[in-house]
Amino acid sequence: MARKTLEHLLLELQRSLPAAEALTWDDVGDLEFTIEKVLGERHRIHLHMDESLSKLPGSLKSLYYALDYFQTASTFQGEVAGEGMLSAIYNVSGSDLQHSREVFKRMDAELSAAIERLCELAALVMPTSPKKSWITLNPHEDPYRIIGDDANEKIATLEEEFDSRLKTMWARTFAALGEAQRAV
Repeated sequence: MARKTLEHLLLELQRSLPAAEALTWDDVGDLEFTIEKVLGERHRIHLHMDESLSKLPGSLKSLYYALDYFQTASTFQGEVAGEGMLSAIYNVSGSDLQHSREVFKRMDAELSAAIERLCELAALVMPTSPKKSWITLNPHEDPYRIIGDDANEKIATLEEEFDSRLKTMWARTFAALGEAQRAV
């Protein structure tokens, strides 16, 4: 079976997704499942990006960016909830971290500022490989020890601030998705 084009996937997602206005942060898991069901094995929308993105109508580009924002925020929040905010740096590949930074810079100034601050504090455990995480390349090292107590305390504060803003982040994410849905 031929690979579906980015445009085809976006149109299929447009038909499959629930209206963003009805979504709450309790619906994040269901929305993730719906997106992954359409996208298949390459379950992140940005993995389907190709030169056709620049040729898509503006409404489908908006949907692409909104879905990418949702998936990036969901992945980041999952990493923070699972192993703590520092793991969102040391436990991802260089290309994944760069992608997250670009998405948040484009879509969410507040989250972008927090991520950039996190990157400053965690500079010693930033991934150096586009394909591998810092922890994969340094399996016997302790990232918390390496960055030190002061940075760990500041990251703990950033994580508390992030946790307190989760509902607001999801509201912004759903608003971007709703705007994109209305435009298509």
